[in-house]
Amino acid sequence: MSRSGVSSQSEPVPSASSRPRRMRAAERRQQIMRSSVRVFVEEGYGGATTAKIAAAAGITEPTIYLHFKNTKDLFVSLLDETYVFMKMLLEAFRDQEGDLYERYHKGIKSLSIVMEDRESVNLAVLWIIALTVNDPDVNSYVGRFDKTMMTLFSESLQKAAENKYIVLKHPPEVFCRILIAMANYIAIMAITGSNISRKQLDGVLDLILSSAIEKPS
Repeated sequence: MSRSGVSSQSEPVPSASSRPRRMRAAERRQQIMRSSVRVFVEEGYGGATTAKIAAAAGITEPTIYLHFKNTKDLFVSLLDETYVFMKMLLEAFRDQEGDLYERYHKGIKSLSIVMEDRESVNLAVLWIIALTVNDPDVNSYVGRFDKTMMTLFSESLQKAAENKYIVLKHPPEVFCRILIAMANYIAIMAITGSNISRKQLDGVLDLILSSAIEKPS
């Protein structure tokens, strides 16, 4: 050992594989977004701060500003990501071929599964929160989301009816509004810890389906 107290023998240098891997920018951005969802759901739009989001993500507050301008930018990014995913999902659903009655039935009945998936519930609640925000940018996303979902789902129903896969008892737009309201209700029940059962939800969805569409005779 030298006089300085430092060993004269070279210390082993940790290998690259043993050192913690630094997150890439895209990964860090996703980490922040995932952590922020819970903060927005628990604190609301006005109560969520970059400090709270940083604490939830286990990072420093300045790190957030490397990826997002402010909490509004982060909130809108979450809405945009959900919008893109739902748009892709509904476009694929609309473009399916074959007997669609059973697919509609199973797809709509799967709404009750939302109560068992916390991540899905939180994303649904984000859109409910967005409805209460008085901000032009947020309002724009909400309007675009609503218009796109209504258009795609209505087109899907209309196409299925024209091809004689289902019989519509009401205009597609009416059915869509009912389903959106039901999805919001399910999300609220789940986030508030309601003891509504899966069986009850299935019964409500069966009632909605039977009053809106039927299989051609």
